[in-house]
Amino acid sequence: MYKLTLIILLILACYCTQAQSMHRDQHEYGYKGAVKVVTREDFQMESDADGNIRVDTVMPLVSYRYYFNVQGNIDSLTAAGPAGSGQVSYYKNVYRFHNNLKSEWTSYSKGKQVLLQGKVTWLSPKEYLEKVTDGEGKPKYETTVTLNDSSRVQQTRIRTFDPTGKLLQDNWQTFHLNTQQQIISYKTKDQVNGIEGQTSYQYVAFDPIGNPLQIIITRPERGVQKMVKLSYTYYE
Repeated sequence: MYKLTLIILLILACYCTQAQSMHRDQHEYGYKGAVKVVTREDFQMESDADGNIRVDTVMPLVSYRYYFNVQGNIDSLTAAGPAGSGQVSYYKNVYRFHNNLKSEWTSYSKGKQVLLQGKVTWLSPKEYLEKVTDGEGKPKYETTVTLNDSSRVQQTRIRTFDPTGKLLQDNWQTFHLNTQQQIISYKTKDQVNGIEGQTSYQYVAFDPIGNPLQIIITRPERGVQKMVKLSYTYYE
């Protein structure tokens, strides 16, 4: 009986390891093909007095650049955007992996000051917990991510804290995807203050591989609308 139990445990361990090793960040993000670099720019969309939509393309709200390794995981990302008074905010995240799975990351300022640190614990092949602290080790937020069978995000729970560790927000997001595993909308509810909302995605254009080039994101309850432009570099 002991040998049989041991064999079963070994089989389960191998199964879990295999299932987890199948996860790739590019699948979680929904990107197709051998992506190497993804550039994303978010632009504000505004309506004039006549109801015409105008896109402010002079300065993006934020620009991201994601760097993927050949395994399809994100090695690093950079983000930059206007910070007022002609200044530009900037940070860079560097990721580390264990058995091809995200295990921790560090966010640095342009001056290489540590801004945030994240620790990732895989609770199952389809769920992980990310605990984030500031540069002094004080809690900032925790995110629990649940994935579907295609490794796409199905649900997230984001809990934010003040410097003393007091819970400020407990935000649940439930994602709805189409048959191509593209996000079409997600609903948000904060369990602390009861605020609810919904965000919708409209895909405007795709590249030949099937990755989106332009997305319009709308939050009706806030009257917020933005256009996301993306471009891709692929491994040969």
